[in-house]
Amino acid sequence: SYFYSENKLTFVVTRNNKEYVLDFSLDKLCEQLDSDVFFRTNRQTLVSVDAIQRIEPYFLGKVVVHVLPPFKDKIIVSKDKIAAFKVWLNYSFSFYSRMMRFCMMSINWAFSWRALIGLGI
Repeated sequence: SYFYSENKLTFVVTRNNKEYVLDFSLDKLCEQLDSDVFFRTNRQTLVSVDAIQRIEPYFLGKVVVHVLPPFKDKIIVSKDKIAAFKVWLNYSFSFYSRMMRFCMMSINWAFSWRALIGLGI
């Protein structure tokens, strides 16, 4: 999911491409949401690491973030925020990778445990 601000309103776009108006500013959301998961890319947008589809270079050291579901405008990370964005991405992706490995190990363990129970061991 991601959040954006437009005409003094704040919206959330869910993974299912549903859009809702919120009663919070992006600043307030930044205070409330987990900074390991969400990053304030610019004054208009706040993105979740799981919404990022790809990142591409843009002019003058900036990058464009492409999200799913697609956003109607370019989400540009300014040159001033790019270093913090890279640190956040590195941490967030490695965190999610560790969590996915843990979940897969847990699932494999659960299936193995069920197999052992099924065999009467």
